[in-house]
Amino acid sequence: MKENREWLPGSYKFYIDSVSGAKALIRGYGQPRVPYQWTEDYYLLDVKSGDFRQLPILRELAREDSGLHHEYLVDSDGTILFETTPPDQPVPLNTDPPVDLWLRFPSGEYFLLDRRSHFFRNKSIDGLVYYSHSYSFPAPPQEGLKVLCC
Repeated sequence: MKENREWLPGSYKFYIDSVSGAKALIRGYGQPRVPYQWTEDYYLLDVKSGDFRQLPILRELAREDSGLHHEYLVDSDGTILFETTPPDQPVPLNTDPPVDLWLRFPSGEYFLLDRRSHFFRNKSIDGLVYYSHSYSFPAPPQEGLKVLCC
C-alpha cells in the first residue's frame, strides 16, 4: 500500500460524469496538501482497456475566457460538450439565461457551437446534440431546435 502524500486524507474523490459507448468522462476533485486549495481534474477512460488520460479542460477553457458550468461526453470517440459561462459569473441557476456551448474534439480542438443556448442532455444520445435558445423541447419555431451530428 502506498501512503498518500499529495492529498489531504479522504479529500480526493472520483465520479463518473458521463458515459458513451466504451468511454467514460471521469471527474476527480479534492484538496491537495500544498497549495491548500481546491483542485479539479478530468480524465477520459476507455472502459474496455482501462487506458485513461488526463484532460486539461479547465486550463483550455480559461484560454477561451470561459468558465465551466457542465460537461457531457457526446460520443465514444471522446467528443465533449461544455456549457460555459464568463469566468467571473457565478454558477447559473435553472432560471438564469442559457449558457455558451462549446465542443472539444478528441484532437483537443475547441469549437464554439452556440452562444446563450440550452443543451438538451436527456434528448441527446448517440452523438446527436440537440440545442436551442429556448428551454422548451422541441423549441418554438421562432427559436428553432438545432441538431448537430458528431
